[in-house]
Amino acid sequence: IMRLQRRVMELETKQEDPVISAYLEAPWCPRGPALAIMKGHRSPITCCVKTNDKTPILGTGSEDGIIKLWDIDRRTILTTLTNHVDIIHSLDISAD
Repeated sequence: IMRLQRRVMELETKQEDPVISAYLEAPWCPRGPALAIMKGHRSPITCCVKTNDKTPILGTGSEDGIIKLWDIDRRTILTTLTNHVDIIHSLDISAD
C-alpha cells in the first residue's frame, strides 16, 4: 500500500510534458478573424472536415452526438445526422 501511495504522489506531482503543452496551446498557429458564424449546434463542436472538390461542404460534429453538413457558400445547413449516441470525435467525407 505504501508503494502504491508513493507512486500516486509521484504521478500527481509530475510536471506536464512541455512539448505536448506547447502543441495543445498552439501559440504558433495564427488565428485570423472569423469569416462567418454558422449557427446550428447546441453543444460545442468537437471536430470538422471540409471537402476539397468544386462543391465546398463542411461537416461538423459536436459533443451531443450530432453531425451537420453545411453548404459553405450559402452558409446553410444541408442536413443533420442525429443517430449517434455519444460525442463525435472525428469526421471524414468521401466522394462516394
